Amino acid sequence: NVLITVSEIEKNIQFDIEDNGPGIPMEQRLNVFDKFYQIHQSKKNNVGGSGLGLSICKKIIDLHKGQIAVEESIWCGAKFIIQIPLN
Repeated sequence: NVLITVSEIEKNIQFDIEDNGPGIPMEQRLNVFDKFYQIHQSKKNNVGGSGLGLSICKKIIDLHKGQIAVEESIWCGAKFIIQIPLN
């Protein structure tokens, strides 16, 4: 399941994207935005990928002068928080 919430916070638009998947271990959260980085759990589940998706997302958000962060979801999955200035 995925929950997407959109809100306005202090002249920013904020997107909270949460899931109830396996989550991202704390020690790997700093690296998930690096090109070609893949979480080792995905290999166990035979989930393919190039490790570029979050890197591309971060680049687009940076170009809009925004920020992206990841933390644990209340559902024990992952929660991505994206803030982009409204101006």
